[in-house]
Amino acid sequence: PAMAVADLVDGRSLGIHKSLAFSRLVSTTRSQFLRIDPREAAHPLHSSGITALAIDPVHDRYMVAAELTGAVSLYDLSSRKAATGEIAPVATQAAGNSGRSRGAAAAGSASDEAHSKFASAVRWRAVDSGLFVTSGYDSRVLVWDAAAFKPVFEFSFDCKVHDVAMSPTSRHTLVAGASDQPTVKLCDVGSGAFTHSLTGHKDTVLCVAWSPRSEFELVSGCRDGSIYMWDVRRAGGAACIGALDERNQGKTKAKRRNDATPLSTVGTSIAHRGRVTALHFPLHLGGRRLLSSGADALRMWDMDEMRNTLVNYAGVVNESRVRTDIVTAPAPGGTLVYQAQSGGEEAILAFDADSGELVDSLEGHYSPVTALAFRPSAQELYSGGRDGMLHLWSSSFLSSSGDDAAAARGGAGGGDGEGAGAGAGAGGGDVAGAELGGESSGDEWSDPEGGS
Repeated sequence: PAMAVADLVDGRSLGIHKSLAFSRLVSTTRSQFLRIDPREAAHPLHSSGITALAIDPVHDRYMVAAELTGAVSLYDLSSRKAATGEIAPVATQAAGNSGRSRGAAAAGSASDEAHSKFASAVRWRAVDSGLFVTSGYDSRVLVWDAAAFKPVFEFSFDCKVHDVAMSPTSRHTLVAGASDQPTVKLCDVGSGAFTHSLTGHKDTVLCVAWSPRSEFELVSGCRDGSIYMWDVRRAGGAACIGALDERNQGKTKAKRRNDATPLSTVGTSIAHRGRVTALHFPLHLGGRRLLSSGADALRMWDMDEMRNTLVNYAGVVNESRVRTDIVTAPAPGGTLVYQAQSGGEEAILAFDADSGELVDSLEGHYSPVTALAFRPSAQELYSGGRDGMLHLWSSSFLSSSGDDAAAARGGAGGGDGEGAGAGAGAGGGDVAGAELGGESSGDEWSDPEGGS
């Protein structure tokens, strides 16, 4: 059971918890009691579905939201909108020209426009809140100047880009792109050029993630259920150093390969029975654990032994055909894992990472949840939906009952206290204001694999 804050206070008064430990316990305990802001209005903030969310890891203050149309918006989470408790964007780049055509892979200067189609992912640079990247179904990866809030450089792929990832270390400026092709392409933001490709997958690559403990180690998830590990200092198939297999349950320790032809031995490894849509390394665990979400299950992997830990996260439904999100939060004695249901349900499930116990089910969206982001400094969860709704979940709203929350959200301007959102005047000169706009270009979620 979750440790109550009153118990923590008693423990501190008795000297059981030291000052710093007490502060950490209170902070992490909040993530176990998240509730939706009851003052939020019921109308959507975005004109189309929200496809991705990302909070800058340096200041933990700015959040970027991407849309189905390709538009991208910026929020300042430190500001609050008193009237409704809503989060308002401080800047928006509308969707670009839908007439942009695909061509051969290339790099070059970008226009001031956002993506012209489904914006699939957003990632901040770990050591610099002035730069983030986005990927889209218009075959581009855009590099953004966050202060000016406009793309300044682009990498043009020759197919849809499903995911993009930047290393959580500062050792290099490589960006990994997962595309419709069975390869992972590496782009260097520093030089502005493609460097090389990682080959070996047999189908579309849907997701990628860098390891926090090795700046040169990357994992990728494929539509065929495979998860490969790569050493990006190599190129082609020789870069593959191993594959995760659901059948490896610790009886034998899988070995990472060092020879030049590793694909001959990893080709039969299957991590999931169905497409892999999300990969996530909990940063506070230092890369020792990897979470993956597939069509069959949510799994946790021991990366030291490359084995399936066999934790059963019961009730997870993942019918998504596009990249999804897994987010984690430190909790007293463990880690919480948040995963949105994608089988027609609107709930966000919270699990204990080690036991698989369902800790909470967060309900408040009126359509499937399609994006998640966690804010560690405030222990807050942000979620975006297919209907354009953006919700804040916090322990600050625990006192509000479900009926009160529903009643408050049913009004157009419910609530008269301070909300948790971004005011249009906030930004401290870091971002430029812009008008929210863009028309929906169709439901990419229903047919993401179709032509475009």
